[in-house]
Amino acid sequence: MASSSTETPLSQSASTTVRGPALKLSLGQRLFLVAAGYVPFVNLVLIVTLAIFPATSRWPRWTWCLAPAWLLIVPPLVVRMILVIRPLPSTDIAVGSAPFMVWWLTSQWQVIFNRLPWIEEILRLVPGLYAVWLRLWGARIGKLVYWTPGLRLLDRPLLEIGDRVVFGVGVKIAPHIIMPNKEGQLVLRVATVRIGDDVLVGGYSILLAGSWIGPGEASPGKRELAPFTGWVGGRRVEAKDG
Repeated sequence: MASSSTETPLSQSASTTVRGPALKLSLGQRLFLVAAGYVPFVNLVLIVTLAIFPATSRWPRWTWCLAPAWLLIVPPLVVRMILVIRPLPSTDIAVGSAPFMVWWLTSQWQVIFNRLPWIEEILRLVPGLYAVWLRLWGARIGKLVYWTPGLRLLDRPLLEIGDRVVFGVGVKIAPHIIMPNKEGQLVLRVATVRIGDDVLVGGYSILLAGSWIGPGEASPGKRELAPFTGWVGGRRVEAKDG
């Protein structure tokens, strides 16, 4: 998960300190977090099993295709179904609350792609395939988007990308962050990252929860867009200014 560090401008802007235990969770909440953490391992075991069995006489050889089908189709559909049933609120989410657990579960279904980024790099080799795959998660992706090598995405359903967008190398998009609120309590902030039409996203940029880039903009490289800030008219703006 993404979190603010004491050395980043983001944490410096939050003029509060965390009060009390950082993670005050009940036994049931902790057990749920641990259990959900096994989702990536179970997925891996199932995929390996589906890939190996066709090599034996137990299963027909054509069933090898079930392994990549499970890897690329099941996680997006599961996450999309979860978010349809329990949409994430647009307000701050208390760590340990029911919405937090929903987000945690959806994030665990995406861990395998975060751990093994080469899977998505292979998808990007086929023009248009990566955009179709992201739409399967529930993301809104426009036409003629160029995905430069090294792009890293988290929370794949929380993306809105316009037409003819070009990503610079090494861009990171994290639609969630855990940070202190004004009362000094740790909260999860989750919000869609939006990029307008005809945008060039500068290389090695970091786009955090609720950030956006206006249509026709060329954002500078190595720039962090803090939560709920945007890049419009060649400058960074706050939500109230956008």
